[in-house]
Amino acid sequence: MDWKGTTFVDEADGGPLPKPGGRSNVRVSSICPPASGRNLFNDQTYPSFGHPTIGASQSQVKVGETITVIGSEFTPPNTISFVLTWSDTISGAIVRSEIEWGPQGGPTATISIPRQPYNSGNAYQFTNLNPNQTYQFRVRDWDETTCTPWSAWKIIATPGSTADQAMLGLDNDFSAPLTTVAVQLDGTFTTPITIPNGTSTGTHLLNAQMMGGPAAWPFKLDVIAANATYTPTIELIDPDTQTVAIGTEVGLPFTLRGNGWAPGPVSIAVDSATGLSIGQVNAGPDTRIPPTTFTMPPISSGPTNS
Repeated sequence: MDWKGTTFVDEADGGPLPKPGGRSNVRVSSICPPASGRNLFNDQTYPSFGHPTIGASQSQVKVGETITVIGSEFTPPNTISFVLTWSDTISGAIVRSEIEWGPQGGPTATISIPRQPYNSGNAYQFTNLNPNQTYQFRVRDWDETTCTPWSAWKIIATPGSTADQAMLGLDNDFSAPLTTVAVQLDGTFTTPITIPNGTSTGTHLLNAQMMGGPAAWPFKLDVIAANATYTPTIELIDPDTQTVAIGTEVGLPFTLRGNGWAPGPVSIAVDSATGLSIGQVNAGPDTRIPPTTFTMPPISSGPTNS
C-alpha cells in the first residue's frame, strides 16, 4: 500500500489466510525524527486547516455488513462562535501566526498571534459571528524574518437551526442516503451504516455531505461479496477518527488494525519476516485484529528497502 508518499507493504508467510503465529511485515519509508510530538507523519512547509473527514471501523466490508462511521471537523450546529485550529509547519522557529479572515467575497481583516515553537498556540476562537453567513479563513506562520505561504482558504458556513444533519452515501450518490446523522456540538458524529444488498463488489467511496455545508474527504471501501473471504490486510490508523494514517515517527506511538487473519497471534516486523520486531497482535475469531498501539523503534531515517 502506498499512502501519500509513505510506503507500507503487507506480507504474510502463511498463504492467502495467514496461519496462527504468522508474521505481518510493514515497510515504512519517509520516517522523520520526533518533532511536534504528534503520532501522525507531517512533512508540510506551510500551515493547513482541518477539513471534514470520515473514517470507518474497517475498510474491507461485505455486502450487507454493518460498520461504524466516525465524522470529524464538521461545522457544529448553530455556529456563531467557534475555535479555528490548524496544523503548524515543522521547519523554522515560529514567532507568530497570522490569520486573514472575513465574509466570503467581502473585505478581510488580519489577526496576529504571538507564538513559540510547539506551544499549542495553533488555535484562535472567533465569537459573535453572524448566523447564516459564509466566512473564509487562511493562515501563515512567521519566523524572525520570513513567512510561509498562506494556507488554502477554509470556508465555514454558520448554519441555521435545521442545518445540523450530515448525509452519508456511496460514490457521491445522496439520492437515497445510507443514513442521516446529527452533527454534535464538537463537530463530530458516530453512526452505523449497512452496505446495501445489491452493491457491486470492488472499490467504492464513502461520502458525507453536511446539509448546506462542505462535503467530507471520502473514505475508500473495498466491498466484497457477502459469502466471500476477507483478504488479509493491516492498516495504520488514527485511533480517534478511524481514518487511515499516512505514516508515523520514530519513537512515537502508532495504531494498527487488521482484517482477514486466521485467529491467533500475528507478529509485526519492519521490512521482512526476520526484520526488526515491533510487537505481536492477536486476531480474533472474526479474523479481525483490533486497533493496537505500538511505538516505532529506532531505525535508520529515510526510505527503507521495498
